[in-house]
Amino acid sequence: DPVGETHLGTDGAWSRVQIQTRIWGALEVRTPLAGKHQLENTTLAVKSLEGLPPRLLPTRAGIIEGCASVRIPGRLDLQERSGGGVLLLDVAHNADGVGALCETLERSSLPRPWIGVVGILADKAVVPMVARLAAVLDHLILTLPPGAPPARLWDPESVAEMVQRGTLEGARSRAIVQTIPALAEAYATGDKHAGPEGTLLVTGSFYTVGEVYRMLHA
Repeated sequence: DPVGETHLGTDGAWSRVQIQTRIWGALEVRTPLAGKHQLENTTLAVKSLEGLPPRLLPTRAGIIEGCASVRIPGRLDLQERSGGGVLLLDVAHNADGVGALCETLERSSLPRPWIGVVGILADKAVVPMVARLAAVLDHLILTLPPGAPPARLWDPESVAEMVQRGTLEGARSRAIVQTIPALAEAYATGDKHAGPEGTLLVTGSFYTVGEVYRMLHA
């Protein structure tokens, strides 16, 4: 495992990792990408550079600067909400992605309540994804991913009922869950529940997060 630390809080998102390389020796790099998985991704990216032809090798300073300036919109993307509080956008769209997201959230210092607006595609691992989110978040609002092909639209109502009945494996029985099919309304409701001090998470698919980006920058 990479040697380093990662942070996600109201003061920002970052990771710092020490990477042992054959060409540049020991590198200590800092990146604005949070999460243990980003420590691993950064390490892999830097080590892969050693396979380049000598004329294409970056300098030590270039690697450090590149890691510090990298941006991935929609990946643990921390923003401020217009009415106060935190907005976290993450395109986790499978069980592994949701697992990494929840692990990072559990280690974070983001303010409660944690409200999730979740829109997943039907051909994904819907049950384990929602179960993991329900075990971490305070309130889930299940919605439909706008623009998704009709054949790939999930049934959030049935999943919400499973959470409410306590039949969704891994989901805590006290989790608050509701269904609002229209994403714009789901986002507005989540924003209200999060309040001026809480955290609003939007996740589940590229369709869901992409539409929220469009809404916020229209």
